[in-house]
Amino acid sequence: MSGGAFCPANDIILGPLHTLHDRSGEPATETWWYQPELCAAPIRCSPSAEDIEEMEDFLSKPRDRLREVAYSDVLAQAITRYGRALDLTDWEAAFLKLWSTLELLTNSSRLSNDVTAKRTAYLYPDRGLVLQMLEHLRQYRNRSVHSDVGNSAIETFMYQVKGFVEDLLNFHFANDFGFKSIEEVGRFLSLPSDGDAIDKHLKLLNAAKQFRT
Repeated sequence: MSGGAFCPANDIILGPLHTLHDRSGEPATETWWYQPELCAAPIRCSPSAEDIEEMEDFLSKPRDRLREVAYSDVLAQAITRYGRALDLTDWEAAFLKLWSTLELLTNSSRLSNDVTAKRTAYLYPDRGLVLQMLEHLRQYRNRSVHSDVGNSAIETFMYQVKGFVEDLLNFHFANDFGFKSIEEVGRFLSLPSDGDAIDKHLKLLNAAKQFRT
């Protein structure tokens, strides 16, 4: 928790004035960029060379895994949205961008946002409790979008959605089900979640297969 200071959740952020360099440190262009909205954020020290090396090692596995995922373009887009959301000093905007990332990762962008909540909750053993948390966040998201309603707990809400996005990213990277598209993932996350309901669903599918053949 920040203690009230409006600062981005990311540790590594752009400053109000920045340049672009290649790996050797030489300027990649003579252009300078200026973003006044970043002046409000306290600028942290840059990471050390050792920190950067550790990050590169950490990122090598997800990069390799990303090449193996059939819908890698969707995951790359989600990671970009996630990173950009956490660069923001405006927690309300960060919250909304993170929720849109949830929609992308559950393939529910064009569906009712209660589908987003239900598909996200599917990942968790205690689905009922998690669904209540997501329902609260969903309702706040709707009020924020349609009525421009703020809340003093927005930082907490932002970090809650951040956690759900991270769990979904982990699911996409770790699953071995061989999904061929994000649409398949969406259908999977909409399946029954308890044993009896799954058995009934399988029975119906087997009956349908037998009928068609």
